[in-house]
Amino acid sequence: IEVVAGDQKGNPAPAPARRIRPQPGAQIDGPGWVWFEGEDAADHNVPIGGALMPVSQDEQALLSNDMWLCSAELDDLRAEWEITVPEAGRYALWCRAPGTSFRWRWDEGPWQDCGPGSAWVDFVRYQDHGHGWIEIGWACLGRAELAAGRHVLSVAGVPDDKMVGFDCWLVTREEFTPDGAHRPTAD
Repeated sequence: IEVVAGDQKGNPAPAPARRIRPQPGAQIDGPGWVWFEGEDAADHNVPIGGALMPVSQDEQALLSNDMWLCSAELDDLRAEWEITVPEAGRYALWCRAPGTSFRWRWDEGPWQDCGPGSAWVDFVRYQDHGHGWIEIGWACLGRAELAAGRHVLSVAGVPDDKMVGFDCWLVTREEFTPDGAHRPTAD
C-alpha cells in the first residue's frame, strides 16, 4: 500500500482520478430545467489539465460528472455551451464555479457581469494548493426569457487572478436550492 507524506503521513494514498472525456453539447433535462457540464463546452480556449484538475477520486466526487473546465493561468477567457431549451419561458441561470469574475450572455444578447457582488452560496472545499483552499459554490446569475430551441451561453473576460473553473450550469424555471454537485430532483 502506498502512503503519503506530510500531515497525512501513514495514511493510504488516495485513489487516482479517473479520466473523463468531454461531450460537447450534452445536457440533462428535467421538469422545467436543463443541466449541462462545464467540461462539455462546444468551444473554448481553456487549456485542459493543470493544477486545478482533480488528482484523486475524492476530489472528483466533489464535482458534477467528476470533472470541470478549469485553468489557473488563463490570460483571457472564451467559452460557449450550446443547449436546447424544451419550452419557452422565464429561466434562471445558475453557475457552479469558484466565484471568480467573468462576463456572460445568452446568444447575441448584452454581456452581463458575474463578479464580487454576485451572491455565491453552498461552498465546498475542493483543493488546497498551499495558498488556501479553492472553494466551489453556486451563484444565480440572472433570469431571461428563452424561446424553445437552441441557445448559446457565452462566457468571456480576464479573471483578476487568472483562475477560472466551471463545474456545471443549471437553467431552470423552478425554484432551486443548491446542494453541492447534485441536480434538482422532482418532489
